[in-house]
Amino acid sequence: MDQACVLAIQHAQENLDFYGPELAASHLVWEVIGQEETDDYYHIQMSFRPGGRFRGRPGVEHLTIDKVGVIQVRQLVNPPIERATSFLPFYIGIVAVGMVSVIGVLIIMGGWPFGGGDPEPTPVPPPATKTPTPDVPPTIVATMKPTPKPVPEKSIILAYDGWAGSYLPMYVLKQIFEEDLGYQVQVADQKTIPEAFRSVSSGDTDIFTSAWFPLREFTLEKYTNLVKLGEVYGGKERDAFEGLMLSVEESERFSITGLEDLALPSLINALDADADGTGNLIGCPPTWVCKERLPEILEEHGLTGLYEIEEQQSETSMLAAIADRVGKELPALFYMYQPVAFPDDLPVMDRAIWLRGTEAYLPLAFDRTIVRGDFLAIRPGAATVLQRYRIPGADISRSMRQIEAAGADGTTSEFLAQLARDWIENNRESVNTWTQGVARRPELFPRHSIPGSLTVAYSSDKENLF
Repeated sequence: MDQACVLAIQHAQENLDFYGPELAASHLVWEVIGQEETDDYYHIQMSFRPGGRFRGRPGVEHLTIDKVGVIQVRQLVNPPIERATSFLPFYIGIVAVGMVSVIGVLIIMGGWPFGGGDPEPTPVPPPATKTPTPDVPPTIVATMKPTPKPVPEKSIILAYDGWAGSYLPMYVLKQIFEEDLGYQVQVADQKTIPEAFRSVSSGDTDIFTSAWFPLREFTLEKYTNLVKLGEVYGGKERDAFEGLMLSVEESERFSITGLEDLALPSLINALDADADGTGNLIGCPPTWVCKERLPEILEEHGLTGLYEIEEQQSETSMLAAIADRVGKELPALFYMYQPVAFPDDLPVMDRAIWLRGTEAYLPLAFDRTIVRGDFLAIRPGAATVLQRYRIPGADISRSMRQIEAAGADGTTSEFLAQLARDWIENNRESVNTWTQGVARRPELFPRHSIPGSLTVAYSSDKENLF
C-alpha cells in the first residue's frame, strides 16, 4: 500500500496537465488523505493545493491502481477553492497611512499642538534613487522527486549484476524490447545485487531481473519506491532453490532424508573427508546469505562441533569442490542452489538429494523482477511484458553451461544475443503471449525528459546470494 501511495503522488507530479493550465503552472503540493486495498486494486485519495500561503480548501482526486502498479482510473473529485480575501486590513492600512500624512504636515507647518516652541527646521533628505532590478523568473522548487541524472539520448539501459544466470533473461528481454516494442537498449554493469537495487531506485537503471525472494525482502524494504513483479522461475526443486544436499549413496545407505538425521555417528564418519573426527560440509563464499545461515542450521540441530564448514572463496571454488567429490562418487554434504552450471556438465542434481528442513533457513526461492513504481505507470507496455515473461530454471542452467563452454566468447554481446535469439525461436509460442495486446512504442525521448525509459539491473559478486 505504501508503494501505491508513492506511485500515486509520482504519477500526479509527472502528469500536471490533468489539472488544467492554471494549476499546472503553480507549485502543487500533494498529501494522501485516504487509502483502501481490495482484491484487485489500491484506491488512493489525495489532496492537492498550490504551494506557499494558500488560504482555502485543497482539491481532492482519486486514483485506482492495479496490483501490477498500473494507473487504471484517475478522477478529480473537487478542485481547490481559495477563500475570498477580506478588505478590512486594506482599509485599516489606508486610514493609518492617511493619519501619518496629516501628522507629518502639521509638524512641518508648526501646527503640532503638543510642541514646545519653534524647532529648527529639519532638513528633508532627497528621495533615494531606486536601482532598477532586472526581471528574475520565480524559482520553482521540486517536490519529492529529484532531478533525474542525464543519460544518453533515446536509450534504455539494462543493468547487469555479473551472475551468468542473469544473461539469458536480460538478453531475451533486450531483444523483445528492441524488436517487438521499438525501444533502444543498452547494458550497464552494476557489479553486485545491492548496487543493482540502488541503481533502479535512483533512476540510473529501471529493471533488475535477478531479485530472489523471499530472501531479498530485507533489501527491498530499504527502497520504498521499488516494486516486485511476477515470478520468472523458481519455487520448486530442479528449477530454483537453495539448501543442503547429500550424495545419493549416503542418503540411501544411512536412510538420511532431513537435517534431523545428520547427527548419525556413522554418517559423520563417512563425511569426514580430512580424517579429523568431524564431518565436512562444503560451504559457500563469504558474501552470500548462506554464510550466515549454515552455522545457524548446525547450531539449532545440535550439530555444532560434529561438522566443520569448508568456506569457499568464490562460486568457482565451491562448484569445483562439489564436483570433485560428487564426480568421484565420494561422500559429500554441501550447500547448493539451482540454477547452476557445473564443470564438465556434471549432473549433480541426479547425484544428490535435497535435505528436508533447510527451507526454514534457505526457502525455495522465486526469481522476480524489480522496477520503480513510476516505471509501471509510464511504460505500461514494457511492464506488462515483465509481468508475463517466464523462463524455466532448467533453461537458465543450460544457458550457463553454454556460456561457460564458449570461454571468453561466452560473455560477448554477439554470443549472448544469439543465445537469446535461439531461445526465443524455440519458445516463440510462449513469447507471443508476453507481447499480445501490447502496442509497439515509438522511438524514445531522452530518459531525463521522459522518466519511464527502460533499464535492467544485474550482480557478479552475488553478494548475499538470493
